[in-house]
Amino acid sequence: ASRGGWAFAPTAPDPLCNAPDLRGVYNRCTPGGTYTGRCTAPLLVDLATSRIISNESGDIVRMLNDLDIKTADLNSDKAVDLYPEHLRDEIDRTNAWVYELINNGVYRAGFCSSQSAYEAAERDVHIGLARADAALGGARFLAGDTVTEADVRMLPTAVRFDGVYASLFRCGRRLIR
Repeated sequence: ASRGGWAFAPTAPDPLCNAPDLRGVYNRCTPGGTYTGRCTAPLLVDLATSRIISNESGDIVRMLNDLDIKTADLNSDKAVDLYPEHLRDEIDRTNAWVYELINNGVYRAGFCSSQSAYEAAERDVHIGLARADAALGGARFLAGDTVTEADVRMLPTAVRFDGVYASLFRCGRRLIR
């Protein structure tokens, strides 16, 4: 990842663009072939046009939820709608605090440039985790009794928390386990 972004194994380059790292994917999908911004994941690419659609995880989740996928199984009432109309206000409110306090909070703590900034970010992370605990204490999922976009957005941080953010970013005053 010395060029910025994730690196693929030398024997297994990116399967879609044959790039050695994420910078290569960004370059391949940028007019002129030279991407100048930060290479972040996730990345949604339109392979037919070789264009970047988005690298913002919240936008990607929302786009994937809006796909019109036609199969017999998904046309049943068992299909998952991560952004149901009746929960949208609650999902949007939940997404806002999960992002600010938890998802972005761990990165603010990990990459801060002062002790006071670290303390504020680390405090926010644990305020957010307590808020998530409270929400999950009264319901199965963050926005109620069904899985929604809010749960999908929090999942990567929750999965990585104990093993990565708690130790490397020093946010481990309390673990998720």
